[in-house]
Amino acid sequence: VLPYFFWRPAYNYTLKWEPRNRVIAFGDGYEQRAPDGIQNNLMTLDLTFDVRGEDEATAILHFLHTRNGAEAFVFYPPKPYNVSKKFRAPNWDMSASFQGNFSIRTTFLETSM
Repeated sequence: VLPYFFWRPAYNYTLKWEPRNRVIAFGDGYEQRAPDGIQNNLMTLDLTFDVRGEDEATAILHFLHTRNGAEAFVFYPPKPYNVSKKFRAPNWDMSASFQGNFSIRTTFLETSM
């Protein structure tokens, strides 16, 4: 059973897709394209968790550190894509605006594992 990431991000999120395609180039300038693999259009989320207290920031960072960028977890992306998907977080950073006020930025990559 995969762990569930239940913290909700701030509203300044970005969702991206970059479909993987195989391309065959012919000598006359013509190209033929085909999807590369079964899950060739996975979602990338750039998320921010702004104005979080010390306890919540510590919990989020602990969750991310425990998975170490390799282990998958379940997360419900923000609307309009509010359906559970498996992600991993390859990177994150934390900043402190002032005492007891933290912001965490991370990237979630959808995974099929």
